[in-house]
Amino acid sequence: MLAILGLAGISGFIRSVTFRHWMDRRVSDSLRAVGQFEPLQWDGATFRSAGFSAQGSAQSKLTSLHASEIVARLGWPQILARALVIDELTLGKLDVGLGRNPASVNAPVPPKSPLRLPSLNIGLLINKIQVEQAGLHWSSTHAGPGDLLGTTVVASRKGPDSWQFTATGGSARQANYPAIIIDSTSGKLSDQALIVDQAKFRSEAGGEIAVQGAINLRDQLMAKLHTDFSGISLGPVLLKDWNLAGTADGKLDYTGSLDRIEEGGVTGFIQIAHAKFDPSTLFAKLRTLIEAIGWADVSLDSVSANIRYHDRQTDFINLVARYQDQIRIEGKGTIAAGQIDANLLFGLSPRIVSLIPGATDKVFTEERDGLRWAPMKISGPVRQPKEDLSKRLMKAIQEKMTEDFRGNLKDATKSLLDMLRH
Repeated sequence: MLAILGLAGISGFIRSVTFRHWMDRRVSDSLRAVGQFEPLQWDGATFRSAGFSAQGSAQSKLTSLHASEIVARLGWPQILARALVIDELTLGKLDVGLGRNPASVNAPVPPKSPLRLPSLNIGLLINKIQVEQAGLHWSSTHAGPGDLLGTTVVASRKGPDSWQFTATGGSARQANYPAIIIDSTSGKLSDQALIVDQAKFRSEAGGEIAVQGAINLRDQLMAKLHTDFSGISLGPVLLKDWNLAGTADGKLDYTGSLDRIEEGGVTGFIQIAHAKFDPSTLFAKLRTLIEAIGWADVSLDSVSANIRYHDRQTDFINLVARYQDQIRIEGKGTIAAGQIDANLLFGLSPRIVSLIPGATDKVFTEERDGLRWAPMKISGPVRQPKEDLSKRLMKAIQEKMTEDFRGNLKDATKSLLDMLRH
């Protein structure tokens, strides 16, 4: 009789307005925010609510949260053990905003309950959560705003503060970069960290991406992430002013805060296949000569380099660019504050070098691996860099033409270029 009366009392309590406000407080505390459920409708051990909305404070990384079409099924036997257990919680839609709340924002004031809430020593546990359509919005001071939309999420409790989750479908976009399609993601989530066991994505522009790693949720979102990618189209994002495009394979490791991505560090390797490159963009002074000997719009077989990004500076080493057995570029350099500083070796086949008067003896003086080599330095703004090879080539041409013709240099040079065109 006592058990039946106790169960009846508990049953009456959980259907009361007081219980809804108790739920407001418990869920809000777990989110470190303040939120409120809309009225609950009961059907046996299942309740429904049209929605739950919460707002983060200045101390929270959660700016806003709104859930709708909420359905929860209670585990009745555990209630007698002073634990309110939700066996399964389903959300039709979940929309979450993350970012830095302004310091001037005061903590939200919890809604006042029409009744005085009793001091209840009852735990709230959720064993499984399923979200049909999840949306996530964030902002970065460097990369701009981002969104993740239309993802289905299933999470199961594995410990007091530990969850195993999977996410499928949907897409993510960061500012003006191509959208990323989510194939599947699995991992673990606790109040301390997010562990990504495996995440597979596809780029809207083509290619695949796989991510593994961990994010510390307590320490400024410090992250260690490893990324493998293949077939990624770089046309929309890589050196547009150089007319350089292609598809990239490689692997990158990121260490740093996701709050300040631009201050993190990246190391790895990247290789670009079918890299289309117009040499006249870089060697503007030699445009006529380049077009005459057929260099224009070269499709490089590959471009590869080891990459290191730190303190807003990108270093590339072991750079190798190839075009059949005709062209090869090697070297290293640095890009920082919109400026490039690179020291390269430029290799050309003897046949190509022989078409440039004076180049063999005075510029491309080293012979190695079946090519003629010349040092080249690139510096200045990334969008319009300057190189020192053109100047040396022009000087060699002038000197050679002077030696060969000993006459009107201007007419002789014009005659040579006319001959090369034909």
